Amino acid sequence: MARPSVRYWFLLILLLTAIPVMHLLPGLDGSTIERQIRDALHIVGFGAVAWLLFDIVPYRPVARSLIAFIVAVVIGLLSEFGQKLTGNVFDPVDILRDAAGAGLMVMARMLWVVGTPEMPRLLLRCMALAAVLAVFAPMGYWSWVWLEERLKAPVIEDFDGRFSETYFSATNSDVTLTSSSGLNDRHVRIVLTSSTRSGVLLWSAYYDWRSWEWFVFDAEIIDGKDAEVSVHINDYDSIDHFQDTHAGMITVTTGSLGHRVPIREIIRQAERGDDAGNIRQIAIFSRSRNPGTIMAVDNVRLE
Repeated sequence: MARPSVRYWFLLILLLTAIPVMHLLPGLDGSTIERQIRDALHIVGFGAVAWLLFDIVPYRPVARSLIAFIVAVVIGLLSEFGQKLTGNVFDPVDILRDAAGAGLMVMARMLWVVGTPEMPRLLLRCMALAAVLAVFAPMGYWSWVWLEERLKAPVIEDFDGRFSETYFSATNSDVTLTSSSGLNDRHVRIVLTSSTRSGVLLWSAYYDWRSWEWFVFDAEIIDGKDAEVSVHINDYDSIDHFQDTHAGMITVTTGSLGHRVPIREIIRQAERGDDAGNIRQIAIFSRSRNPGTIMAVDNVRLE
């Protein structure tokens, strides 16, 4: 085997440096889809590590594959321990993702270079390509899902998409996606509780709200009493930190649909400046403590 070039060593060192950095970078852990993308990056990243190790290890294909796989998994294990030392979560499932990416890639490399009388090289190379495709498939799939949601802008959520359920969650309430009410198409129906944080959390795939003035949504009471509702608009740094603001207060009644609140004024009153360039999370909470009241929300958008 030819001695690996300096280029391979450079690429390997660059990739190994990037892996711990990527573990610490924020931004891909908001919605369920973003977390899926981050998980898929483990598979792709350690597949790339194994690919380069396969070229650098100076042994026959089977031995090279085994060594490249083991070293890649050890690197993944060390990066998770490093992540724990910096105060982040040690996730053993991430190690399995690292191993999956490394295993598929070394299998692909080995299948590409070997051949036997019983197994034609063309067939083996087709199998190798299938293994490479398996490495990139989760990343490609979830990236497409995220892009599909992002391209809806200025619509943040209309609850009609195939993956709408990954962009909302209940908070001290019972939230269901349904089609039966006076609202058009599908919407979320929220059964409120006595908590002051009873409502729904929404995640935005469209982050840059600086060109928009108003956060707009349809909401009405289907059953029960009118509700005073607080709207929260959080950027990445303020996820899950909710501060009531005067600008974010509205009253939802039976038959009331279009509601809008000023984006920058809510951010200012929450004492986060006025930058709307990295919005990730929206909360719509009832403040009225009316357990059993049913509120419907739909057509969440920017104007």
